[in-house]
Amino acid sequence: QMLVTALYRLSGSPSVASGTDFKDVPAAAVYADAVAWAYQNGVVKGMSEDTFAPSASITREQIATMFLRYAQVTGANTTAAASLGSYTDAASVASWASDAVSWCVGAGLINGTTSTTLSPKGTATRAQVAAMVQRFADYTA
Repeated sequence: QMLVTALYRLSGSPSVASGTDFKDVPAAAVYADAVAWAYQNGVVKGMSEDTFAPSASITREQIATMFLRYAQVTGANTTAAASLGSYTDAASVASWASDAVSWCVGAGLINGTTSTTLSPKGTATRAQVAAMVQRFADYTA
């Protein structure tokens, strides 16, 4: 919910026509418009057809995927790509996230957790997410 809210605000907090079918996003939640906007614009798909999991921790590959989708929605340059071969855990990047992770690393939005690991399935701390969002905001500005 926090990352979706940050991206929603980065986009100018546009008005949202309707909500979503996510049963775990109450219409009165402070992040409901952000989730609806992100869903309606293809930035998020949810954990399932009717679940968003707003309080769940987010993985680094999920962050990368949301960044790439947002960048595509806004028309930002998404051509940067990095080979992930130098990271020992590159094979653990999910197939659905590989293009996004490659782009985020190539664009300098997401760094490895060490010089040889990406930790794509690892969660990110608030400080790490804040740094990623700042780099992303600078990149898409």
